[in-house]
Amino acid sequence: IKCARGGSDLAVAWQSPSAAAALPSIDYGFPDEPIPIESYGELWRYFIRMWQDVEQNPSHYIPGATSFEVAGIIWWQGWNDAFGPASMRSNYESNLRYLIEDLQSNFGKN
Repeated sequence: IKCARGGSDLAVAWQSPSAAAALPSIDYGFPDEPIPIESYGELWRYFIRMWQDVEQNPSHYIPGATSFEVAGIIWWQGWNDAFGPASMRSNYESNLRYLIEDLQSNFGKN
């Protein structure tokens, strides 16, 4: 399942539900560029919808498939968090841990 968007960040665009609950008061925007609330978790929600669609319609993505199993996920992201506001850098590890835990929780893998 390819779900990628260049220029995205983990702190805002990929923010998972657990990260939002644990770090609710952090504003990752620059003082002169506030981040709209609907941007938080935008790519997380997109990924979940895409995953659910693949589960319901596997043959649409893999001809002839009736089911699928995910063996792993490749995560290639971090540039925007590294060069964003200091709060993005300092919370990257926590945000990534929350993302992994939420993925495992959503898809039954521990």
